[in-house]
Amino acid sequence: MNEVFGLTQEGITRTAETNRRVLGTLPDTGRRTRRVYPPGSGSSGQSCTRVRFQVIVSDSLTRTALCAIVSRPYGCGINDIPGTVLDGIAVEVCDPAGCFFNDPNDLLQGREGWAEYMMPEAGTTFCQDGEYYLVPEWQVYSLCCATDTCNL
Repeated sequence: MNEVFGLTQEGITRTAETNRRVLGTLPDTGRRTRRVYPPGSGSSGQSCTRVRFQVIVSDSLTRTALCAIVSRPYGCGINDIPGTVLDGIAVEVCDPAGCFFNDPNDLLQGREGWAEYMMPEAGTTFCQDGEYYLVPEWQVYSLCCATDTCNL
């Protein structure tokens, strides 16, 4: 069984759907929502390196969060999105600047944002246990305000 942050694929899917329902972005149908993926493949020149995500669980010490993929570019199949976990439904997102995932997990859970798959330059990332890595990673570049602190 595949587990990330101690959660299974089914647990992450249920949590993401519950979060969207609570935040009012997914209608409460009383049953699991079926995912529908667009036709096509990212191999035709489509950039499949950006996603909109929803935070499932975060860790402010490692500046990372396990995030369910909410949307991806049209034409990008599950297998075209690099660095996914749990059969393509989630990504581990890094916050190298430390300015997005710096709230407690309960304040970040369910919030949506955007990330891009990027290659850091030497010594510019700090996301895993205080070690520097030079491998591509999902980096957050935008995070929605908490609904109780942002006036729309």
